[in-house]
Amino acid sequence: MVKALTLAELIQHSPRLIEAAPQLRRNRPVDVEGFVRRWRAWFLSDRGCVWGYWHQQTLMGSLGAVLSEDLYDGLPIAVELFWNVRPEGRQQSGWRRLFSAYEQWAQARGARSVYLTHWEHSDPRMGRLFARYGFHCDERAYRKEL
Repeated sequence: MVKALTLAELIQHSPRLIEAAPQLRRNRPVDVEGFVRRWRAWFLSDRGCVWGYWHQQTLMGSLGAVLSEDLYDGLPIAVELFWNVRPEGRQQSGWRRLFSAYEQWAQARGARSVYLTHWEHSDPRMGRLFARYGFHCDERAYRKEL
């Protein structure tokens, strides 16, 4: 089952929502209170949403996105800020249902496109999978720790 989290559920499940962050952030610390504070502001302004994917009453995955404006034409866009599905939940269709919920939410709010990220060092097959669902790679991001 995939559903949008309430603010109370976001707070309750925040440790599970960010469990993949330390490895993806190369073991930099994660500010859980700041994570909740930022999402609270996006929830209250109706500019953000977090969906959870449950399998047998266990939170197996999540996706969080915000609405923004395209830098060049000002039209609304939706930008995924995080998504993760636990390894034991990747054989079900939960990841696809998370993406579908994200797309529907974005369309309902007038977004003309959705953006999705994929960590370079994770499963290389994901790019081909995203392409099957209509996504295409526009650019790669590079990061330097300071």
